[in-house]
Amino acid sequence: MKKLISSGKDSEYAPGIVDRIEWACVKGLFILDMQYAGKPEKWDFWPCVVFHDDTWLELSHDGDIATARQFCVHLSAIHDKPVRDWTRPAPSGLTLETPEGNLANYLQRIGPDGEEPEPLWGAGWELTDHLFQRGAIDADLLHQIEQAERKAPGSRAIIRSEAVHRWQMLHAANAKPEPKQEELA
Repeated sequence: MKKLISSGKDSEYAPGIVDRIEWACVKGLFILDMQYAGKPEKWDFWPCVVFHDDTWLELSHDGDIATARQFCVHLSAIHDKPVRDWTRPAPSGLTLETPEGNLANYLQRIGPDGEEPEPLWGAGWELTDHLFQRGAIDADLLHQIEQAERKAPGSRAIIRSEAVHRWQMLHAANAKPEPKQEELA
């Protein structure tokens, strides 16, 4: 019998890895979103597990958003672990922070190697999610980004990069809501 995996440091992705996880060492599940370089419309979504030591591991490389969501929900029900689905729009109230405050939190999470330990509600999300939920168009997002960049000019590239990435991911992973004209005006 193989040793059970209790940390992301213990193993790398392999088919059937779910059966080798020590679920008592798991904090929760999430969906990793990955955009193909040079192809903003092409995305893969992988279900992942987060261990108590804040390391994580991919559970499947199928790539389909519906399959990834179902995989996480299935494992969540079996092992009583929470699922954080960053591929869905943030619930109201979670993106009330200012772009500057959210950016500061984002920069603090980045380690010396330039990698986030685990994805979190990120910089730029407060610019995108409420617009997406209202059915806004790309021009509305660009206007919102320009306003944020005026407030925090030193962080232009990060705000724009995070917001555009988030906007594209929301469209790739979710059906676009119908525009609500009274809210857009």
